Amino acid sequence: MFPVTARNGQYSDKKDEFLNQYHWTNSFFTGMVAYAYELTKERRYLEHLYGYSSLYREKVFGRPLETMHDLGFLYSLYSIAIYKLTGDPAARETAIKAADVLAQRFKLNGRYIQAWGRMDEAEGSFHGWMIADCMMNLPLLYWAWQETGHLYYRDVANAHADTNIAYIIREDGTVSHAYGFDPITGKPLGERNQCAADVGTYWARGTSWQIYGYALAYRYTGEQRYLEAAQKVADRYLQELGGDGVPVWDFRALEGIGSDTERDPTAAVIVACGLLELAEVTGNKGQTYRLAAVEMVNAVCKEPYSRWEDTDETIIRVPKPNGEFAGGIWGDYFFMEAVLRLQGGSSVFW
Repeated sequence: MFPVTARNGQYSDKKDEFLNQYHWTNSFFTGMVAYAYELTKERRYLEHLYGYSSLYREKVFGRPLETMHDLGFLYSLYSIAIYKLTGDPAARETAIKAADVLAQRFKLNGRYIQAWGRMDEAEGSFHGWMIADCMMNLPLLYWAWQETGHLYYRDVANAHADTNIAYIIREDGTVSHAYGFDPITGKPLGERNQCAADVGTYWARGTSWQIYGYALAYRYTGEQRYLEAAQKVADRYLQELGGDGVPVWDFRALEGIGSDTERDPTAAVIVACGLLELAEVTGNKGQTYRLAAVEMVNAVCKEPYSRWEDTDETIIRVPKPNGEFAGGIWGDYFFMEAVLRLQGGSSVFW
């Protein structure tokens, strides 16, 4: 029902079942459709979005325990997007319910939002984990705080963001993918990993979520520590990147784990969005961030990262060591958002 990953430019190889507990990518497509509606005002795009409304309501009203922390990814780019574009009270209601369910994942002992696992179970696989990606889910909570005035949403988001600073962002500005806590006592147990090359490495896409997530946290709260966190991670990323606009998928990839030369253009466009957010609030330094974002977008506009063929369903192409090209709907969405940010005048749904 939703495009997810691609092979050689085609999304038709796999579809994402929305109600699956661990699927997180669905709304990058709906976010693109929302932008298409905003740009063209063509009713068909809005009608397409409304075709999914029963699924989005069922997930949080009917199956709230069969969710995870990526409710922010899912509902910011669907329900909040529709509400911002149309003022539809049903979309607002669904988004606030999603924020309620996300806030219920907060672990008081440890002060973090648990990424995965059912919240009606005290222990299990991945219980006690927080992950870098969750910073991009916090805007759902911040939006709910501003929309309702209820401070609980803000307090949960801030608590998680502060714990992330303490345990996900390292002293040198690099980023861990995950951190584990005792799920009962909240005792810190050490770094964990699911998506990076290994524990202790430096995953580019995880870093992108941190840069953009903290930039958005600062936009909502005005808390200086979040701006400082965003800049700390961004500055280290740019230092590591050098003059190339597209990062190695993991800056510390170990020999024999993936490929130490494999590049991730999807991370590049996410970082570009984060830098453009930062550019608006960092004075003279903002020009440096904006220029870097432009370089990143320009880099992925060229082969091998895109080729602009009518037969391709994807925008972003991820070169693989076997000569094929992968892709992910998140890369296409953030490319679209970055270009629209550079042009100015479009909504930001986060």
